[in-house]
Amino acid sequence: MAVDLKNPRGCRAAIVGTGVSGQSAARLLERLGAHVTFFDEKAQGPLEDNALCDFDFIVLSPGFPRRKLCIANALAKGVLIVNEIDVAAEQLPECRFIGVTGTNGKSTTTAMIGDILKLHDASAFVGGNLGTPLCDAVLSDQKPSFGVIELSSFQLETVSRLNLDVAVVTHLTPDHLDRYNSEEDYYAAKNRIFSILKEGGTAVINQKDARSARFLHPQKSHYVAAFNDKLPFALPNLIGSHNLENAAAALAAANALALNHPLIERALSDFKGLPHRLEFLGEHKGVRWFNDSKATNVESAIIAVKSFERGVHLILGGLGKGTSYAPLVEAAMNRAVHIYTIGSDAPKIAEAFSGHIALTDAGDLVNAVEAATQRALPGEVILLAPACASYDQYASYVARGDDLRRLFHDHKRRLA
Repeated sequence: MAVDLKNPRGCRAAIVGTGVSGQSAARLLERLGAHVTFFDEKAQGPLEDNALCDFDFIVLSPGFPRRKLCIANALAKGVLIVNEIDVAAEQLPECRFIGVTGTNGKSTTTAMIGDILKLHDASAFVGGNLGTPLCDAVLSDQKPSFGVIELSSFQLETVSRLNLDVAVVTHLTPDHLDRYNSEEDYYAAKNRIFSILKEGGTAVINQKDARSARFLHPQKSHYVAAFNDKLPFALPNLIGSHNLENAAAALAAANALALNHPLIERALSDFKGLPHRLEFLGEHKGVRWFNDSKATNVESAIIAVKSFERGVHLILGGLGKGTSYAPLVEAAMNRAVHIYTIGSDAPKIAEAFSGHIALTDAGDLVNAVEAATQRALPGEVILLAPACASYDQYASYVARGDDLRRLFHDHKRRLA
């Protein structure tokens, strides 16, 4: 049967993945009269090859690869595959949407745009990959006039019903190569954001990023607004040129919607950043501490390191992503005074830095912090920018960053 996501009453829906977005989509679909069945490989084991073929549509978790045979077989049978955002977007036809993707900077840019939108409409939606499912807005009976959605490459593989007024790509660098066959495949997934941009909509692209210029291809019906790191006002609460680029992207997106400029400037000037993204934890005895646990790849760690001129005690390591650390070594030269390695990729990091910067194999974050506090001098910085995923030692980058925050406050109390 043809599926009308605006009115899915009576349809059979398979929810693949029982995470936050899957649960939210299920609640909304049940309210709309659909018949919902959950599938979760963690709880049920691998799905059989034809497990999904008899459903009218599938709401696919971003973390569930489309290449699996059960998905391929369902597609061959003509089963519609969507994601949670599609389900909600069909219920919000009047909302003007901004989509934000990119390898680095997308969460911060999404939050910046969200702060701008909320000054224009207190009910404006801010979420997606940033944390809150769009279905939650519908379930709470909100009717926002604006919404900004962070879109991961995984979400972009399936999203099709969302219609964007503005599509923002912050920055591109290789990532998730355990899921994609090549860098080009990963960039192609990012490029899909333009397939859901309305005719006459605005594509916001970083003109300083060579990969964006090479791999992003808005359609001829789209207006292209390029941005760089130049702003007509200051960002007193943020450091780093990357945050200037993030704010410039947010400014370009807001301008594309013709929003009130004094309110745009107010929101961006007041913005204080997000947790775990070059987050300033505080200063003790002249040493500043920064938590960039979200720096889970080499490129984002480079951005963090380049935010400081010198005196960096740099904590690196975790579950590596198979990329070279040589560019990070180059960025850290003359900025980092000591490297502290943790986690499973510590030997590879040590090999890369050998002969360049003094290094301590700390093993874990507790030992790394202890060693760094013994060496750091007033005016220097302790920075966690691991360039690796967290899953070898922590449940998430959030847990890793929270651990650093705890260690900082423990250190302050102990040496008060």
